[in-house]
Amino acid sequence: MSDEASTYFIFNLEKRYLYTLDLKSRKLLSTLKMPSEGTDGIGDWLIDFQRLDDQNFIAQGDNAFYFFNQEGKLMDKIRVDHLFYFNPEMAKKFSNIGFLYKGEQFYFTTGEIGAIESQVLSYNPKSDSFLLREIPFVDLIKNSSIISMVKSFTFSSSPSFVINDFPGGFPIVNRS
Repeated sequence: MSDEASTYFIFNLEKRYLYTLDLKSRKLLSTLKMPSEGTDGIGDWLIDFQRLDDQNFIAQGDNAFYFFNQEGKLMDKIRVDHLFYFNPEMAKKFSNIGFLYKGEQFYFTTGEIGAIESQVLSYNPKSDSFLLREIPFVDLIKNSSIISMVKSFTFSSSPSFVINDFPGGFPIVNRS
């Protein structure tokens, strides 16, 4: 949703379409087809999408992030697969099912298949560094429950979970 809550953005991950809807008039403002290849290509297998602001977006592909604007121009591409070459154990934990981008860092949950996510991975692409932090009291949490803190927050939804970003707090996961 736009900052003033008048426009809604929907990104079809499978077909790579960005739909812009006017919430007041309830009309489709635009449809943008992002190419999979070429100068502005964003790959052919996408996992998640996030709005940065009313003009800029990120699509998560297979170990890559594509920054693009509302006109469909690819602004930047960040690959993270090199992290797995240097840290093969991380490849087993990397969920590859959603992310939060805030403050020029990426946040992901980690965990092995069938287990509750136990860590948050923070990745800073500028310094090419990462930090793994334990989710507090994860052993007390059962699947389909909510880990929460009493603070105001924003959230970014993805197909399998929601990563909450608490100001001055800890980015954590809500399982649905």
